Amino acid sequence: MLIVEQDTSQTIFAAVPSSRGYNPHRLLIYPLINETEPRAKDLPLPCVAYRQLNDYVDNSLLAGWLETCDIVHNHIVTPTPEPRPSLPGLRLIDVQNRCIVSGDPRLRYAALSYTWGLHEQYCLVQDNVAVLSEAGSLTKFAESLGQVVHDAITVCTNLKIPFLWIDSLCIVQDDANDKSTQIQHMDEVYASSYVTLVVAGQNRFTSSTLNSGDAAASIPRVSKPATCAPPRFTLDGVTYAVRRGDPDTLQELGLEGSPWSSRGWTFQEFVLSHRVLVFADEEAFFYCNNGLLAESVYLAEEPRKSIQWRHMPFLSLCGSLHKSNQQSTLEALTIERRILQYVGSYLELVKFYMRRVLKFDHDVLNAFSGIIASSTNSLGRFHWGLPTALFARSLLLRVYRVPSWPVPSPRQEFPSWSWLGWKHKSPHAVQDIPHIPAHDSSNTFRPLIHIYACDESGSTALLFGPYDDQEGIEGYCSESIEKYNRHLALDPLPSQPSVMATLPFPTRNIFMSHLLIFWTHTAQIYLNYPDNGENMQYKLKWGAEQRELLDCVLIAVSWQSVNPPNNSGKEPDASYHVMFIERHDGIVRRIGVPIYPLATRQWLAGNPKKELVFLI
Repeated sequence: MLIVEQDTSQTIFAAVPSSRGYNPHRLLIYPLINETEPRAKDLPLPCVAYRQLNDYVDNSLLAGWLETCDIVHNHIVTPTPEPRPSLPGLRLIDVQNRCIVSGDPRLRYAALSYTWGLHEQYCLVQDNVAVLSEAGSLTKFAESLGQVVHDAITVCTNLKIPFLWIDSLCIVQDDANDKSTQIQHMDEVYASSYVTLVVAGQNRFTSSTLNSGDAAASIPRVSKPATCAPPRFTLDGVTYAVRRGDPDTLQELGLEGSPWSSRGWTFQEFVLSHRVLVFADEEAFFYCNNGLLAESVYLAEEPRKSIQWRHMPFLSLCGSLHKSNQQSTLEALTIERRILQYVGSYLELVKFYMRRVLKFDHDVLNAFSGIIASSTNSLGRFHWGLPTALFARSLLLRVYRVPSWPVPSPRQEFPSWSWLGWKHKSPHAVQDIPHIPAHDSSNTFRPLIHIYACDESGSTALLFGPYDDQEGIEGYCSESIEKYNRHLALDPLPSQPSVMATLPFPTRNIFMSHLLIFWTHTAQIYLNYPDNGENMQYKLKWGAEQRELLDCVLIAVSWQSVNPPNNSGKEPDASYHVMFIERHDGIVRRIGVPIYPLATRQWLAGNPKKELVFLI
């Protein structure tokens, strides 16, 4: 039995099977009428109607979407009059002449976002650069190219896009310098593209997919037909199509669970693009920051008008960095503004990215480097994935996980104090990450340490300067350090950076570029699990839950009350932000942070001692 309810806001009927001990499924019933039919104008408005899908993608429809976006959304499709620096070493596929050519970011080109899998790809290498630069060379080697390459060229031809960028054919894969240069400019490659073609088909994601060689074999419904005929019925002379799922997430169903949506490298390709054409198994759709256009559903009154669904959490990430960067250029980058950009934009992207899967752990930084490069416009310089303008705050980020999930394992090739240094065994085992003192406003949080960073030669340099709100630098605060020294009367911390002529570097083999050096106070803190609500609970987020006594290092102070207040009912006048560590032969590694900062009495109970810390 079906219970049918009408959504009066969209004239969609929701059919819900009656529940008898099982979870019901929501079905959507759309009038099946093409916009060219005379009776389409007789539909009640507003109305979302269903368009009959062909076995092959409708190229004229896709071209119409791009034209609408160019004209109505004022998308820039011609070179700007201002001079723009060329991307170093940019190569493109000349669609008409079927060869590799030197490119210019002002040319109209499409960028391809797809999955390699474990299948061998035909790539541009040093030995074939000259050959593939000859006109017709890609036709000559047609059998060696994957079908996805042929399909991408076909799409560009049909949409009258003269050039195409594909990583396997536009980056010299065996040239380390060329590869590094292109990876560092990935933000410009995708941001400069006319449109990004996303190949999101090829089945659903499972835990074994990554190791099964599940690459994108082709672009759905370009060279190979696919029958996409939903169930239908006729009522009062009108034919209706029946689809499963809510309209809010209908288009994301083609992305969620696909190999493309699980891979690490494809994430930044999507985020850095201004707009995308997505080819899912069942249909294609187009998204820009004005909304969404789909093959299957459309607004009856305006078929080419973008639909703004109520919830598009993942799709809305497309082009999100460009919007936040444009906003930041209009405002002074004070510390508060940087924090808003950091928490509201950058950390949200980190949260989504940490759920992705990488074939090789050492790619974790490279696959995110385009996002980091684009984020420098609003956050400034980065060091191992953390903005130096907010570095002390960034050291305190937390990773949340459900207790039954595996403890994240360290990536030895990356520092423990960065989110890059931790790997989750399940790609979907990360939620609500990261979160750093949101309860603490920027006008009370003060770093107490001067951090020196090292390069591989062992040379040291101060990582950030003094606290400067107008410049947006949440650096060390000499005034707060002096206040802290007076307040606790411990062995005083240096209020100004102190450069040592020779540093007692640890003797064990370490990555020197991971090393942070700073004077601070260290203490030992017991973990208390309250049974009567009187003790403060500290639950670690990055491992080591079984320990009861942990070393910690002081990072910053807040000259306000700690939350929750202490048992006396009187709120303390300072709270202390610390990092839990483990020690190995003179160096320390981060293992977590407490849920709340420490009160004065709790910090002093740990018997703080001054120490020169070597953190990796």
